[in-house]
Amino acid sequence: MCVKRLAGTEYEGEFKAYGRIISRELPDLQKKDIFSDGYVVHSLEAALWCFLNHDDYSEAVLSAVNLGEDADTISFLTGTMAGMYHRMNGIPEEWINALARKEDIFDLCERFLQFCVKKCG
Repeated sequence: MCVKRLAGTEYEGEFKAYGRIISRELPDLQKKDIFSDGYVVHSLEAALWCFLNHDDYSEAVLSAVNLGEDADTISFLTGTMAGMYHRMNGIPEEWINALARKEDIFDLCERFLQFCVKKCG
């Protein structure tokens, strides 16, 4: 949803909190300017920063982990964005092979996909 459509609504007061995202300055910030303290807006900023500043899945996720503090949340968000963008090919094979119960995870994903296809079909 674009900012213009939200102008004049009850949400207009929230724009300030998302200023660094809305202004598109976020990718140009330095690592020291990124906060990973668990505040939801900071987590979104950190995940976007990691994703936008790295060309592959593993670099983006490792960057999120190395921010520290709320690293698990930020890594999850970053990994989700990077995974959607790079798809399975972007995830290092050794990371996939290290998963516990990998076959069960893939089976669950496949069943969820089939459920979604059935619901949308």
